Amino acid sequence: IISQDKDAFIRRYAKTERPLHVIGEDIQRYKRLQMDIQQQEFKVVVDFIDADFTHLMNELIKHCQQWHAKLTELLHQNAKEQLDSLLG
Repeated sequence: IISQDKDAFIRRYAKTERPLHVIGEDIQRYKRLQMDIQQQEFKVVVDFIDADFTHLMNELIKHCQQWHAKLTELLHQNAKEQLDSLLG
């Protein structure tokens, strides 16, 4: 979720002209991933080592939210184009 260029991916994704429900499913996938991340323990203590993963979790959640926003915008654009073509 963090290693890809989101804008470049969305441009390629948009060219595939996926059905609206497929984009919706992908949006849900990132929502579920975000919920999974939020449910994880962010502090771990092993013997004398105290590890705090709060910053990492927050960054991962932020990336999920960015993917969600970009896919939602794409869904909106595609739905608007389809509606315009029906009305046009």
